[in-house]
Amino acid sequence: MKRIALFLALGFSTAAIAALPPTAESMRRIKAVMDSHDVYDKLGSVNWIVSVKQTQDGYELASEKCTLQVSVVEAEQSAEPKIIGPRQLQVKVGEMKCK
Repeated sequence: MKRIALFLALGFSTAAIAALPPTAESMRRIKAVMDSHDVYDKLGSVNWIVSVKQTQDGYELASEKCTLQVSVVEAEQSAEPKIIGPRQLQVKVGEMKCK
């Protein structure tokens, strides 16, 4: 009986720290970009985002006249306490280039 309990505990703990499926992870990253106050502040309230494109360095947000480079990285976590689940994301805003 103890072996079964140990097996189940190990199985569930491994599943709990598994990565999200690719679609869910990419949607989570795009949502982090869209929810970022820094992205909003950089674009301003007058720019209409017409596309979001994944690049090697992150994402490129394009408005009618400008493009903004952003990257999404995992936020540093303290050693304790260990949190199970998806890691927190941090959005880093790059330079905006306008026509």
